[in-house]
Amino acid sequence: MVCCYRWFVYIVFAMGLSLSFSLSAAAVCELKVRIPNFEPLAMRDDQGNWHGIDVDQAKALLDQAGCRYRFIEMPFARGIHKLQRGELDMMLEISKNPERQKTLHFVGPQRLETTHLILKKGLVKPPITGWQQLKTLDLALLIQRGAYLGERFEQALIENPQLKKRLVFLGESGFRIDLIKKGRVDGFFAEKLYLQYRLRSNPDYAMVELHPLVISSAPVYFAFSKISVNEALLNRLTTAYQQLAKTAKLKQIEAQYTGI
Repeated sequence: MVCCYRWFVYIVFAMGLSLSFSLSAAAVCELKVRIPNFEPLAMRDDQGNWHGIDVDQAKALLDQAGCRYRFIEMPFARGIHKLQRGELDMMLEISKNPERQKTLHFVGPQRLETTHLILKKGLVKPPITGWQQLKTLDLALLIQRGAYLGERFEQALIENPQLKKRLVFLGESGFRIDLIKKGRVDGFFAEKLYLQYRLRSNPDYAMVELHPLVISSAPVYFAFSKISVNEALLNRLTTAYQQLAKTAKLKQIEAQYTGI
């Protein structure tokens, strides 16, 4: 009986340690977050601290969840690859599509992303307002490597093979205006809020104009790796988002940088 009692105590003790360890592991929330060095989404101040729309919205969500985080600057396409492999935990403003849903969790939406075509001023007249005009467009356009601009844009490239051939894929988006100034490209795809911010902060952007045609308009999300973020942590982050959504915090952050 003494022997059996000792074994019983040992098993209960071991189960208690196991349960304690599991609870401790579930409580740990330290995320590696990919960000770009790209105004107004992410930028460093004079002290080397990160801020911007994406950075501040990530901080708001993770602070609400009680998580710690580390920002890692990285090109978009490489970030998606590492996120899918579990080498990163989180990315910001990611479009949801069936292929990405196989490897990523999506929480949100973070905000609505509206993308336009931005061209050198006066290059195309009249302004591009419809998809039909893209069928005859013969310009060199920058697009971020790994970006997804929706099914309608993919169809437009099929309808205009020449345009598809002249796309220039760029890992970092910060050089776009420089390439236009040098005559290397004619324009690029970007969010309306990006141009609004740049017009206020960089006089070089007076040389470009936004065309009315909306290339894509869809919600973008906080995305998490299915390899490194388990169900318990995902539920914790989802709950934090739901709590945050009851306030206007995310919209206030966006307005802080866009002025709208």
